[in-house]
Formats: sequence, structure tokens, C-alpha cells
Amino acid sequence: MPQGYTQRNIWIWLVSLLVLFILLSFFLFKEGPEEYPAYISESPAPMGTKAFYTYLNQEGFDAERWINSPESLAQTEENELLFMIAPPLFADEVEQESYQTYMEAGNTIVLLRQNPDGMFDLDTSYIEGELTEESTTLNGIGTYEALLQSPFRVKTKDDDNVLLMDEEGEAIAIERDYGKGKLIVITEPNWLTNETITENEHVDIVLNLVDVSTYSSIKFDEYVHGAGERISIFTLYPRWLLTFTVELIILTLLWLWLKGKRFGPVIEPREATVRFSDERLKALAIWYIKGKRYQDALSVQASYNKQLLQERYGIPYRKSWEDSIDAIHRALTDMSRKEIETYINGLNEILVKEKITKQEFVAWSQKNDRIRKEVEEG
Repeated sequence: MPQGYTQRNIWIWLVSLLVLFILLSFFLFKEGPEEYPAYISESPAPMGTKAFYTYLNQEGFDAERWINSPESLAQTEENELLFMIAPPLFADEVEQESYQTYMEAGNTIVLLRQNPDGMFDLDTSYIEGELTEESTTLNGIGTYEALLQSPFRVKTKDDDNVLLMDEEGEAIAIERDYGKGKLIVITEPNWLTNETITENEHVDIVLNLVDVSTYSSIKFDEYVHGAGERISIFTLYPRWLLTFTVELIILTLLWLWLKGKRFGPVIEPREATVRFSDERLKALAIWYIKGKRYQDALSVQASYNKQLLQERYGIPYRKSWEDSIDAIHRALTDMSRKEIETYINGLNEILVKEKITKQEFVAWSQKNDRIRKEVEEG
């Protein structure tokens, strides 16, 4: 069989397979409905808050979405209103301080979260018993019928203004002064979701607790839900285009292979690397063992734990252990604050000692290992 005829058949089969793959990807990988995170103001899903956001704009209040970091919020008295709906716990104290400065300057934050404990020095209590889906009468600024889905209630301070309470007299919504501004806390973020906003008197409750007409601007904080983050290639481009690109790359590699091109690593002579890799590593290992450099080992363990805390909970690596106590306490719920403080104080002392015994090294290795397991299994 002539060589040209064989190559032509190969190309026909390759092109046919490529067309088949394109057709299959077009029919099999159709774009599904867009998925949204819960509680964001552009989501029409049941757990989104687009209905409330749209309602405010239709009523002429000019609500807007805020996607920038809290450091960019107004630091002067602008009489602004910021809705924070079901935000995660603050991983960085700087962010919380920025929100507090925003309120102290004369602005208001409405925090809606089922359990706001640990945010803005708030404390909550847990209500025993199962929650029912039946409406409940709430008292405070008016009497309302509402669904209660949060088992947490806000512990009030002397200067707090209780806006809403359940039938047992426990606070569901409070108002707390922050400098010239204030913080309004509501433990029922689901009242504003598209699924339940029209049920009972949820809209009336929120609008009576927060008089939106008295503010110069209204913002919905989408930064806490990840807005403004880098978009991945998989969400930026349709799947059929990505599939076609992959198939085109495969076809190009096959074409290069047919042309006689070969791919592989650049092989270096063994004598160019063996002395550095084998002999130097062995020498370093012997030096550490004979030198009993226990402090270096403990320092590496502690540094690794800080790296894990940053990757899993966003606690900055550059911050000292002492400055991170509050954030670590919020992250490691199985450890008490006293245990964490004892660990950090002892670690600082052991790392500055002139000499560490083998027994101390083993004991502190076990303590570091416990912290590591708490973070990894968190």
C-alpha cells in the first residue's frame, strides 16, 4: 500500500474523531443553570436575596452591591446603611476593625446571621428543643408573626436596645451603639431569602426594625461572600469551547508525533547533580542529628502549624502567636482559650531557651502535633 494513501487514511480518521468529539461535547455538555452562593443579592435561587434587593430599588432607595474590601468603606460620617447577610466569621482582625471604624464614624451595619457569636464582641445562647416550621408571635417594635429557624438568641448588654424578642423573652434582634453609628443584629437571615421573604410578616419586620428611608445610601456587602475574587477559566468560558480547545491540543500533538517530533525531559549528566543531592543531604542530616538542634526542629513545627492555620482559616502567617489568639480560639473550637494561651506562652519560652533536653523536645513535639491534628481535622 502506498505510504501517501496510509497517511491520508490516518488523517481522515483523526478528523472524523475530532468532529465526533465536538458533536458529543455540544450535546452532552450543555450549560446548566448558573449556581449562586447562598444569601447573595444577585441570586434568584430560593436561598438568594435578590427579591429584597430588587424591592428596595423599585421603591426608590437606590441599593447597591458592595464588592470591595472593608478597608475601602467610608471612614467619615456618611449616614450609610450596610447589610451583611449571613457572613462567615472574620478570619482577619483587620477586617473586623475596619467595619467597626465604619460604624464609629456614623454609619450603620445590619448583621443578619443565625449565630453571630464572636463577631463584634457579640455573645449568643442556644435554645434547647427542636424548632418547628410554625409561625411564632414576636414582640418588640410591634407584634409580628414570623418563622424562627435559628436556635440562637443574642445575649444583651446594659446599653443594648432590644428590638425584637421571642415568646420566651429572648432577644432575636438588638441595636447597639458604636461611636456615632450603630450595629443592628438579627438572628434570622432566612427572613430575607427569596424562599421565605413573602411568608408571614418578614418584610414588615425587617423594614420596621431598620428604617431604610433615613439613610443616604444602602449597600449589600457581597465582599463577605467572595465577590471580586479572581474568576476561574472554567466559569469564564463555556464548556464546549474548553472541550474544543483540549481536542485541538490533542490533534496538534498527534500531528507533531506523525511528523517525527519527540518529547521528553532534558537529561543532565549524573555527575552534575549527584554530589549536591546525595552527599549534601546526608551531611546535613548527620549534622542535625549529632548537633541535637531541637530548637530548630520545634521552630519548624510551629512554623508549619502557622502555615496550616493560614491555609485553612485565613489567619495571617505574618501575625505573631499572641496577636492571633482570638482568631485561633474561634477556629479551634475543641480547645479552650486558656489551653491556647498556655500553649503559645510555653512555645515562646521553649524557643528562646539556650538548651533543650531530649525529653522537652519530645513533649513539645507532641503538643505541636496536637495543634496540627486540630487544624487538619477541624
